[in-house]
Amino acid sequence: MLDHFKKTVDGSIKGLDADDVPTVIHALREHTGAPTYTEGYPQLLADLYDFVPSAADLDTTATTWLEQDLTIVKALAAELASLLRLPRGSSVGDVWAEVGRKWPVGAIRVKDAAKICANFADAYLVEVPAGLKLSPTPHYLEPMITGGQDIAVDFLTDKPQSCLYYTEDKTSALLTMLNVVVHEYSHGINFVLSAQRAGSPLLNLAGPMQVPLTEGQAFWREWDFSHAAADIVGHSGLTGRQRDYLNLYGQTTAEQSQAIRAAQFETYIWRVVRHLRAMCDVEVNMGWRTFVDFLDQAGEQTGLTEEFLFGECFTFLAQPGYAPAYAIDGIRYGQLQQQAVAKAGTVKDFNTKASAMGFYPWTICDRKLRA
Repeated sequence: MLDHFKKTVDGSIKGLDADDVPTVIHALREHTGAPTYTEGYPQLLADLYDFVPSAADLDTTATTWLEQDLTIVKALAAELASLLRLPRGSSVGDVWAEVGRKWPVGAIRVKDAAKICANFADAYLVEVPAGLKLSPTPHYLEPMITGGQDIAVDFLTDKPQSCLYYTEDKTSALLTMLNVVVHEYSHGINFVLSAQRAGSPLLNLAGPMQVPLTEGQAFWREWDFSHAAADIVGHSGLTGRQRDYLNLYGQTTAEQSQAIRAAQFETYIWRVVRHLRAMCDVEVNMGWRTFVDFLDQAGEQTGLTEEFLFGECFTFLAQPGYAPAYAIDGIRYGQLQQQAVAKAGTVKDFNTKASAMGFYPWTICDRKLRA
């Protein structure tokens, strides 16, 4: 194992230092041997991320959800392909690329969009505290941040802050930008409210125990926003915050309806990506297949490009267990929210409670959110 790792970093394997992804993938394909089991992986799932299900059960769950959401993605892709006058049989990736061109960021400033989304969330989805700051990603952080990232600071004091960095050069599509803003703001709300209200700094310590709750919330918050827009478009008697939020998608009901449908497509693509990351993490670390084998299967199954899948899955292998905690508990969080609303609760009350309670082990979070 150490010999193989040495070859990857000392230049023995040509192509791994290339700037283009296809060359890196080719190098991996040429030099990857048999699948390799990661020692201690099943125990890591339990010890770091408080998973009760086995690795096999997690893979089965992620695979099931992938299949369900892929059906929705493909149906939306066919609908949008017709709307955008693309050739019949266009792939999911082709449709997504055209959606990005059809709805660019344009004249909407990221800060303005973030403020509008925060105002809408504060009224209907989750309490938004003071202490959130959105800034362009500093140049020196750009290599470590994709579209955006939340970095919590002073979270062990009574004046927590959340620095929300957004890399404008990496996101030209409006709907992707909105998803990034919503996702990262969710993290910031969670970190700040927990620091203010959880009752003990120990419940806000940075570590793996944060991942299932805060990543699960941010994952589900994307769904909250796109479906909240679909619920109000075309209705009369809207509040100012509702109208401002809908205007991000267009100025007329027809424009808004089309863009919201595309936003749902965007959201479901990212759900598919999260399921794939979970499957990749389990299957590669359990030694069931190599990473390159996983890319081949995922590309054939989803219609997304090999380069995109590489970018979205490879880096997560550096943190075994993170991706399943993110994806599996994200869907579970959504189920708990829906159950709470069915019992006459509100989305805002549930999300605010979850954001303010601190970072318990996930099995305790699950129990508290069912109470």
